[in-house]
Amino acid sequence: MDCQVSDIFQMMEHARCDTSADALILTKNSKNLFYRQVLQESLPIESQLDQFLHDPFNAVITVKILTSKQDAIDYLTWIFLYLRLPLNSNYNNLASFYQRHISDHLSCLVESTLNNLADAKCIEIIDYNDFGHLNSGMICAYYSVNYACI
Repeated sequence: MDCQVSDIFQMMEHARCDTSADALILTKNSKNLFYRQVLQESLPIESQLDQFLHDPFNAVITVKILTSKQDAIDYLTWIFLYLRLPLNSNYNNLASFYQRHISDHLSCLVESTLNNLADAKCIEIIDYNDFGHLNSGMICAYYSVNYACI
């Protein structure tokens, strides 16, 4: 049975904090190289916020931080996802790491997220660029309920 990488890190952290403890990983030869790489090399960290953007967007829309699509794009430029987009364009399904492709990707991401929220009756799209919150969106944000559950 394989251990989760997070479990390995947790065991290693407990062994590091306790001066009388050691961490020993017993594994097959075929998995030896994998665990050695996990423990000795740094792992890349990728943001997956683009897959779960609906609830954070709904929360900031209900408190009127975001009131337009341009606000939403500006909001995205201040987060970790935006920093990682040009560094690993293949992971994020970008055509390239050029600014034009990143802008197009963010625009599509905002557009699809807002349309999904509008379909779930959490927000209303007033015109092409502006939107506002609805009662069900406020309930989702207040009780931290997934937008699709409401």
